[in-house]
Amino acid sequence: MRASLVFTLLLGSAIGFAADSPLQAVFQRMDKASADFKGFTANLVKIDHSDIVDANDKSQGTIAVRRVGPHNVQVLEKIDTLNGKPDGEQLELGTRFSVYHPKENLVIDYDLNKKYRGVEEAALALLGGSSKDLLQDYKVTYGSAETVEGKAASRLVLNPIDQTLAQQFPKIEVWISDATGLAVQEKLYQKGEKDYELQTYSNVQPGNVSDDQVKMNVPKNTRHQHQKQ
Repeated sequence: MRASLVFTLLLGSAIGFAADSPLQAVFQRMDKASADFKGFTANLVKIDHSDIVDANDKSQGTIAVRRVGPHNVQVLEKIDTLNGKPDGEQLELGTRFSVYHPKENLVIDYDLNKKYRGVEEAALALLGGSSKDLLQDYKVTYGSAETVEGKAASRLVLNPIDQTLAQQFPKIEVWISDATGLAVQEKLYQKGEKDYELQTYSNVQPGNVSDDQVKMNVPKNTRHQHQKQ
């Protein structure tokens, strides 16, 4: 769940789309939502598709997102089940990107300023971010009007400007709710664009999210490992 994801009032003239274009309309909804965004909690369904074996891993759980500054978010994903079986994995994005593996009782911490830096900026841009956040790091095009969980949404196609991020995720699609201006679904394509991760959010509850809600809760005897780059 991560990546390295400038200009503000120049959107219309510098990028060249009409003020009433579908893309501009989505940007306006995003900017309105971003101005008051504090965080949200939601149910999460994640599909990891592997092309080489033509198989999907389906995990279900919850996500909590907390804005702690204009360009800083904290995120916690808790995976309750994987392919219908109890799991317990947790993924935390804060000062580091950390993954808890319950079977090994192990947390692996990754520094954000190296290989995994993009995860933070991807989260910032896609989870409560503004159009400026997106355009700072992506070439953005309008995809189509669609529905997610039976509700109207607009699909945007993002191509990373940063080459390090582009190597990890050459293309990202994000579905922005027409009602709330928040992301309700994301699809991150890996190199070659045949493997991907699809995340869908439901029962989205915007509002204040506490620090505890975005912190891992693991056993005291959990081992920690720092992943060196």
